[in-house]
Amino acid sequence: MQTQEQKELIQNTIEQAKLHGILKYLPEGELAHAPFSLTPYTMTHSVFEEMAELTVPFSELMIRVSRNTDFLAHHLEPIAAIDPFLKMLLDCRSREITQGRQLLVQRNDFFITNVKQNNDKQISPYSNNITEGTVLRQVELNTVSASFPFLITRLNQLH
Repeated sequence: MQTQEQKELIQNTIEQAKLHGILKYLPEGELAHAPFSLTPYTMTHSVFEEMAELTVPFSELMIRVSRNTDFLAHHLEPIAAIDPFLKMLLDCRSREITQGRQLLVQRNDFFITNVKQNNDKQISPYSNNITEGTVLRQVELNTVSASFPFLITRLNQLH
């Protein structure tokens, strides 16, 4: 349950986000504020380094999958039969001109969770403490929202 003070803070922050151009289009064509965290999460340098190290094998996986046309056809063509956008993307393969170099722009999303037991009780996931029991969980590889890097500067100003 939110207090009146919290509700006002959230509403004021949303208005500030809109004023600073932290916007996105909704499917209906309307503009709304882009999602953001009101209380950003801080992490240790070692956790950040671990995330950076994990980026390499995940990037390699994505490149290998993207180059495996048999794998893609086997798994995506049944879906393309009912998804016109995916069908259009797969149809582009017949007109594709391959090149020797590729650029992969993606973002890896992780959950940071504490798994260390403390007197047979699990540490609260809301404690915001990075401890020895901290474990990273890969939850998503995202190539679409990597197109919003300018928002980082705006969000930093907002915070």
